[in-house]
Amino acid sequence: MEPDNIYNYLAKYLAGEATSQERKQVELWIKESRENKRIYQLLERVWEIEEAASPLDGINVEEVLEDTHQKLSAGSKKDSHSFLPFLNGNAIKYAAAAVLVLGAILSGVLLTQFYVKNSQSELVYRTQIGEVKEFTLRDHSIVTLAPKSRLEIGEEFNKNAREVYLQGEAVFEVQSDTTKPFLVNAGKSVTRVLGTRFGVEAYSDDSRVSVFVEEGNVSVNEMNPNAKELGIILSKGDYARFDEAMKIIERDTGVAQFLSWREGTINLDGESLYKVTQRLKRWYPVEFEFQNTEISTFRLTTEFSSTQSLEDILEAIALALDIDYKRDDQKILFTQNK
Repeated sequence: MEPDNIYNYLAKYLAGEATSQERKQVELWIKESRENKRIYQLLERVWEIEEAASPLDGINVEEVLEDTHQKLSAGSKKDSHSFLPFLNGNAIKYAAAAVLVLGAILSGVLLTQFYVKNSQSELVYRTQIGEVKEFTLRDHSIVTLAPKSRLEIGEEFNKNAREVYLQGEAVFEVQSDTTKPFLVNAGKSVTRVLGTRFGVEAYSDDSRVSVFVEEGNVSVNEMNPNAKELGIILSKGDYARFDEAMKIIERDTGVAQFLSWREGTINLDGESLYKVTQRLKRWYPVEFEFQNTEISTFRLTTEFSSTQSLEDILEAIALALDIDYKRDDQKILFTQNK
């Protein structure tokens, strides 16, 4: 990979905006050497800190990026090209943090203020837009991670308990072990099991948490170390959605439609167009806007496949809801029919 491109690709990779080809390039680069892997892990941690704290507010990001890039490129026999045109939105802001840290690495500056060890996790899995990953944990439990999701594995995993931290959506097929409960921390909830197959949804852009049980039983409780109650018990075929206060706002049976994303199916059952667009953003690298609030409340019941083109899906939505849309590159505006 060209040196001038690696930081562009890394920023897009961490932002979930990389193409499949760019993802492959980054993953190959990481595997090339221990040093590459170390740099990536550092940038990933800085990225997480920036997402949580936004320490770059008030900084002229474009100037910082250009200045740092020129310094890093000094001495190169090749012409130096700005990489700002390749980035947009949050990617520019986050890339600034990444490049600043990389510059500090190369100049020997101490990075203590940036590189804070996460004592609760030893391994992080993440998926990009439109990507589904399956992997096996140390206890032989199997996890399927939905698009644009992130799973941290607890440092003490499989000692006295098996604890993980989820942001996004995943299905867990947990190996039975009555001596070591499996704990999924998501949003403000903790789902506790001994051995079962279930799904949890807890995206950062939605304060609600959903739990779906395919086999066995699970207990769902608030994320409170002092909580002594057993929590809400869900059994095979149960589905429950909790609000921010961990109160049930929806409960039903029949979970197949909620877990269909594993096969690349986007199943919609009376969801508002706003919620539909939130789902689509996890499969396609686009942003949505609405001409007015009313359009965002229109409800849709249908099923899409992730193998369909975005254009086909937009056409189907427009036809079903009797609305129109305008597309400008990666931005879609839904409007009233004229």
